[in-house]
Amino acid sequence: MNFRFQESWHLPRSSLLFVQVFLILLVLRLLMMYSATRHFTAEQATRMLLLVKCIVSNVMEKGKGLHEFAEEGRGTSLRFRKIMADIQALKEEIEGLGCVYCDWTFQVGLVDFPAMIDRGKVFLCWSSDEEAVTYFHAKDEGFSNRKKIPPFCLQPAFVTI
Repeated sequence: MNFRFQESWHLPRSSLLFVQVFLILLVLRLLMMYSATRHFTAEQATRMLLLVKCIVSNVMEKGKGLHEFAEEGRGTSLRFRKIMADIQALKEEIEGLGCVYCDWTFQVGLVDFPAMIDRGKVFLCWSSDEEAVTYFHAKDEGFSNRKKIPPFCLQPAFVTI
């Protein structure tokens, strides 16, 4: 038997380039997701709040728009999909900073900052009505189980040479 390989379809060069770029971006995104997690100190997280507050404010504003669409039963409209895309972009912006947005009710504006306390992985926890990052919770717990950050973790870090 003689088998021959026949190409059954052809992609234009521009489409092939698009597919290659898409695959490269997908691989980079996966590498970013599985790379080492950044850990914040309470001081670093608090310094970052000016930017985080701005992003969270936008997320909460967009989230209120989602609630209005849900109440009206228009969850499939083009405007609804635009709001969802905007929220996704803002979520990715927060994740790009190394943080996690946690309030999908859009009521409180919760953000977690990965951290280490006593050699254990935790989240420093911040709510949009707070001026500084002063609480934490274990990775497998949430907002309702948060505790005050121990005083020794709130002291400014110093470097000895």
